[in-house]
Amino acid sequence: TCTIITAVFTIFAFATTGGYSGTTHFTVKCPGTTDVHDVRPTFGYPFRYCGTTECHLFHNETYLQGDFSSSAEFFVCIGVFGFLYCTATLILYLGYQHVYRQTTRGPIIDLVVTAAFAFLWLVSSSAWGKGLTDVKWATNPEHLVQACKEFCQPGEFPPMGRLNASVGSTILSGHVGLKGERVFYLYL
Repeated sequence: TCTIITAVFTIFAFATTGGYSGTTHFTVKCPGTTDVHDVRPTFGYPFRYCGTTECHLFHNETYLQGDFSSSAEFFVCIGVFGFLYCTATLILYLGYQHVYRQTTRGPIIDLVVTAAFAFLWLVSSSAWGKGLTDVKWATNPEHLVQACKEFCQPGEFPPMGRLNASVGSTILSGHVGLKGERVFYLYL
């Protein structure tokens, strides 16, 4: 059951990150006119920003900048490989239990690989937690209007619930603990 729960948490974590797309918002009021322009830069996985928006008032202002793809891609990669490993071990446990228990080499290899995945999952979750903080800073409308305070007004903050859930489900819901529990039981 621990493998099934781990697989479900893994799918949830990498799916909420890999499928994310959002929009931040601010407005620009041109001086001398009543025109108000909505600016809505979009962003999403893998969180590599280099988009620019041109306006007749602001020449080549870059609104979203930064490359936060390494931590997001590492997190999703470890999640996908973790899911594949959970699937393989579930098949091994259910279908080939007699082969698994013939020698002590199978359980020891399983212990080492599970311990490695537990460590990598902890590292990737921590890296993605920091990357998510950076994504929130880079897409914060109040930060985006710093260069044009007299003409720009911050708009709606992009919804980050899914991304918060990806980190929260991994660390706070005990996903790392589930992997650690598997290591403990494999060791026994």
